Amino acid sequence: MDDPSAEEEAIHIVAYVDGKLAATARVLPESATTWHVQRVATLYPARGKGLGSKLFAYIEQLAPEYGIKTLVLGAQVQARGFYDRLGFSAFGEEFIEAGIQHIHMKKALS
Repeated sequence: MDDPSAEEEAIHIVAYVDGKLAATARVLPESATTWHVQRVATLYPARGKGLGSKLFAYIEQLAPEYGIKTLVLGAQVQARGFYDRLGFSAFGEEFIEAGIQHIHMKKALS
């Protein structure tokens, strides 16, 4: 992690298939009402099975328990369509992180 002390506040969400870890995401508080979703990943053999969507459904289900009203993330540009389908909206300029083009995205929760 860029800031190891942030790990104390992180929540890790994982999905298993046949008892094996298949997908993961991490959320960090950005403010009292906003979570920053990071490190969303699905193992290649498990892709296309809806695990990413299920991770986000769980994050959105969990968020109200913590007073969270907004999710933000930095999406790889090639994955933007996935986040668009989940109801996220892009904002700001594209940026480079770890040599990969990204875009900021956010979603207001009801």
